[in-house]
Formats: sequence, structure tokens, C-alpha cells
Amino acid sequence: MFSTRLAAALAVMGAIALTASTSGACPIGVQGIADPNSVVCAEDTSTGVLYCDVADASGNFNIIGGAVPPSTSSGCLPTGGTFTFYEVVCEQDGMFVDRDDPAQQYGGDWLDLRCRVDCGGGKCDHGSYTDGCQSYASTSPVSILMCQCDLLDPLCGVGSCSGGAYSTGASCATPVSYAPSSLVSQVMCDGATINPDTCTTEGCHPYSVDLTAGVCDAFSTANGAETPSPSAGLLTYISSVYSVSGSRAFDDPHANQWFGHTFTGLAPKNGSRICGAKLSATVGKGTELNSNDSLALMFVDGTGTRIGPSYGAALSSLTPSFTIDIGAVGGPAMLAQMENGWLDFIVQDDTAVDCLDLQIDYCCPCEPSTDSVTAGTCDAFASPSEAVSPSAGLGAYIAAVYPASGGSRDFDEITSDRGRGHTVSGRAPSHGAHICGAELTATIGKGVGKLANNDSLALMFVDGSGTPVGTSFSASLSSYGILNGSTATVSINVGAVGGPAMLAQMESGWLDFLVQDDTAVDCLSLKVAYCCKGNGTGGGAPPPTK
Repeated sequence: MFSTRLAAALAVMGAIALTASTSGACPIGVQGIADPNSVVCAEDTSTGVLYCDVADASGNFNIIGGAVPPSTSSGCLPTGGTFTFYEVVCEQDGMFVDRDDPAQQYGGDWLDLRCRVDCGGGKCDHGSYTDGCQSYASTSPVSILMCQCDLLDPLCGVGSCSGGAYSTGASCATPVSYAPSSLVSQVMCDGATINPDTCTTEGCHPYSVDLTAGVCDAFSTANGAETPSPSAGLLTYISSVYSVSGSRAFDDPHANQWFGHTFTGLAPKNGSRICGAKLSATVGKGTELNSNDSLALMFVDGTGTRIGPSYGAALSSLTPSFTIDIGAVGGPAMLAQMENGWLDFIVQDDTAVDCLDLQIDYCCPCEPSTDSVTAGTCDAFASPSEAVSPSAGLGAYIAAVYPASGGSRDFDEITSDRGRGHTVSGRAPSHGAHICGAELTATIGKGVGKLANNDSLALMFVDGSGTPVGTSFSASLSSYGILNGSTATVSINVGAVGGPAMLAQMESGWLDFLVQDDTAVDCLSLKVAYCCKGNGTGGGAPPPTK
């Protein structure tokens, strides 16, 4: 395939005699990593047009247009659509890029086109994949697919992507090619995140994008005036309200023509929403008539009709380089309108625009949920004992309170004069939720005779230095009827005994549980309820965990 395509491309190049590229005036391109000084191409999957350039001595590339053979166009790389990026000497190691996806539009370090060495088949060890070239972290997509979800055969080795489809490695006895829509291809070729617990692609995850237009070069035209990209609807709107149609270019200071640019590809992905956006711009260099000019952020549909909310400001009220917090000036309604996929920016007729930068934050909608974590095995204190996991700070605290105890006892361990501590971690809320309820349940007892009668338990927060911080709760074991070595299962409504302050402290990500020195603990569990704003007051126990 590669040799046929290259021959055809070179034949075309002979006909069109590629000379000076127009890339100097092109919008920002797609960046990534390749082998040093290699030729990298982007193939438009809908037209087959090639845009090629050369990686630098460090392997960094930025394709903004066709610059070197085997390019079949000397124009700018389109700002939308899908492409296959590859080194010309190892096309089979190419990667699929969707320029309509904000997370992929400008590439990044994830776009690694370096030619693969045949590392052969590999093996799995404790959830991590290792082949003849490297060992992959257990959190890597390769390790999850091969060693945790059994969706790929480790004996096949790491394969390659072409046109968004993943093909198994060369060591595979029976090679397999997966459709671009398959989970394997989405993870290996399209950057989707796979959940190792469910072996499915995760839904919503927060992300940010940074979209630029023009070059911030102090209005210099030495590199050519960059071209804005107003939508057809915005051009129709400009023609309907001003006698001169069209839009001026970036850096152009002439009089009597509006500037217009449309940011596209803004629609959220995977159930996220736009929760913040800021537009930065440098404007000025206008004629003497520009003192009454204004700018506007707006939405113009395909017919040239303004829709939804808008924001306008006189340029005289702004500095030459300014930033507009769109959520602050336009409110949630303007951010919601941007989720339809575009934002129009205009400047009136006697002012030049140097460059624009639109930064957008995408957040996940808050959903009420519950979570549960257990420690130890509820086995009536049977041997062997299970290890506790006190944080370093809790360990330091126990050592300070019981200097001769030698650290925390384990689950099921029945000894005297030795504290027992465990830290429940990783329970911080996400996606704007808050902890509205928590319940800790523990089976406690088997104390050393009457020595245990004065023992207590505590819920607390100990920082990394071993210092208790925030709110705490403690109670004697006798208040739960645990005396003379008897056993009981204790349930503590954390919100009821510690109030909203204790639940809020848990949002820092951990809770420490401590039992004094002559009493054993069989097992414990912590259930946490997460609510959204206005949902839950923090006083109740959480609903049952699904």
C-alpha cells in the first residue's frame, strides 16, 4: 500500500512541481513526535490528499501544510476532518487524528509516530505487560487490554494502527484486525480511556482545549497576513449589517472592513459540558477612525441570523491585549450555547486583529452516587491476620502515642499495649459532587480481658507529619457494649457524630480509624454517599451501596 501511494504521490508532485508552501499563512497545525529528521505525512481520509513536512533533529514535527514531497498539495492542512498521520518509511505505525475532536485537533505528545522495532510477543506479570523492548505500567492501555481484561493476546505483541483500526502484532499466529469502532481500536488508536474494573471505555472525563487563530507577532506581515475562518453564516451576517462584505485578514489595519472569525469544533465529548471559557485577543493598529469601534462574541446560524446570547464591548474600554471570561460576561447561557459547536467573534471596521486564543474547560455533570470500601476479612478473627494500611502520618501518630508498641497491630491480631490504625484513602469526590453521608462499620472485640474495658475508638484525620487536623470523633468501646473481651459490630454514622465539618474534611481524600491498645479488630467497611449541589445536607447515613 505504501509503495503504491508513494509512487502515485511522486507522480503528482512531478506534475504540480511543489515549490513554496503557503504554510506560513496557515492556521496552527498538528504537532507530534517522530524519528529525528524523518518525513511525516498527514493523509486526508476523505480526499486522499497528502500534507507532508520534516521532523526536526529532536523528532518534533508540526504539519501545517504541504511543504515537502510526497505532498500532493502545497495548501494548508484543513482545520477539520479526519487524517492518518505517519512516517513515510513506516506507514503501518501511523495514527488516526480527528481534527473535529478538541482533544485531538492540534495533536500533542500522544501523537507518537516513531517507527516501531519488532519487540516480539510478551507476557503478563501482576497486571503489567512486558515485551522484548520495555515493560508497560499496569495503568497503560496495553497492560489493561492484555493483562487485566484479556482483550488482546500478549503473545502477539504490540500491534499498529491504520485508519483508526488496530491490527495485532507481528508475532501473532493468527493476525486479527479490529474495526475502528471496536473497543480495542478506540483505546489503542483513538486515545479512549479504558476502565480496568469494567473493561469498558470510561464515559465522561474533564478536559481542556486551547484553540488559536492568527499568529501573535505584533501585527507583523513578514510571515504573511494570516487568514481568519468566518463561517458562511457569519459572512452573511456581516454583509447584512455593513456595506463592505467579507472579513479582513489578521494583521490588516486598513479602514472600513469588519473582522470575523468562527471557532468551531467546540461541542463537548462523552457527556461532558462546557464549564468555563476565556477568549484572549490582541487588537489595535487601527486607523484614526477606530475610536468608536466595538467587538462582539455571538452566535450566527447558517442563514446569517443571530441566535442565543451575545456579549459586546467598546474597544475603548479594553486594553490592546485583553482576556474575556465568557462565563462571567455571558453567564451559563452563553457557555451552554457554545456547546452547539461554535462561537463567532467580530471586531468593527477600522481596527486590526493580531491573534486570538480561546481556552475552554469541559467538566462532567455531577451525578449522585455511592461508594464502598472494605478492609480486613470478616472471618470472626480467624488466622491468618490481614494487614492494615495506616498512612505514614497515622503511623507516626501511633508511634508518638504508644512509643513501645512497634506500630499498628493487624486485623485479627489479639495483643495488649499496641494501637491499631487504618487509613481509608481515595474517597475524594469528583465532578463537582460533595460527600453528603458516610457510615463506618467495624467488628471489634476479643480484647485482652479487663485491660480492654477502658479502650476507645476514634475517627480522625492525621496529616503527613503525624498531627491530627480538622474534626474528630471518639467513643469508649464500653458505650457499644464491648467489655471483658466480648465482640460487637459497630456502625457509626459519620455525618451524625461529626457533622458536616467531618464530611467536608473527608473530601480531602482520607479518613483515619484508630482503636486503642488492648482490643482487636476483625474487619471494617466504609460507605460514602456523594451528592450534587443542593442534594443532601450531610446529616444522614448513605443509601445502600449497589
